[in-house]
Amino acid sequence: MASKPLLLVLAFTATGCALCQEAHDSAAYAYFFVQVANLRTAADHPPTNSIGSDGSVRSIPTVQHVIGISDAEAEIVGKIAADCIAATDALQESRRGLIFDSRLEFIETGKHSETLERKLKNLDERSDELVVKHVRQLQAALAGASFAKVDAYVRTPLNGRKSLALTIQRIPVPEAADKDSVIPDKKK
Repeated sequence: MASKPLLLVLAFTATGCALCQEAHDSAAYAYFFVQVANLRTAADHPPTNSIGSDGSVRSIPTVQHVIGISDAEAEIVGKIAADCIAATDALQESRRGLIFDSRLEFIETGKHSETLERKLKNLDERSDELVVKHVRQLQAALAGASFAKVDAYVRTPLNGRKSLALTIQRIPVPEAADKDSVIPDKKK
C-alpha cells in the first residue's frame, strides 16, 4: 500500500496535469493565431507571378503540413484564429487611445495616471481571456489527438519547430541563362 505522502504527491501531480491542460499559454497561442491568420491572408491573395524577377519563389506553408492535421481541421484552426485576431484587434484600438491619453497626461502632470494604468491592465487581461476562450473553442472543435498536435506545436520552442512563416527562396540562375540574356552591342 502506498504511503500518504506518496498519495498526496500523486494526487497533486494528477491535479497539476489537469490544470496544465486548462491553463493555456495565451501569449504562445496569440502568436500562433497571428501566424495562422497571416497564412490565410497570404493564401487568399496568391501572387500573380510566383517567380520574382530576381529568381525568388514565394512559398506558403500549410498548417496541415507543418502540424500534421487534416484539411478540415486546418480550416477550423484558421477560422478560430481569424476570429481571435479580429476580437483582439478591436481591443487594441481601445489600448492605443488609452496609451495616447496616458502620454498626454504624463506630459501635463509628470506622472502616469493610476486609473489609466488600471484600464490598460484590464485590457491586457481581457485580451488574454479572449485568447484562452478561442483556445477552448479550438479544443472543443478538434478531436483530442488533433488538438494535442496543435498544442504540442504551440508549446514547442520557436527554434525547435517548423515555421508557419511565409518564406521566399532564391533559386540559383544557371550560367547559360545569364549568357543568353546578355544584350549584344550594336554594330556601328
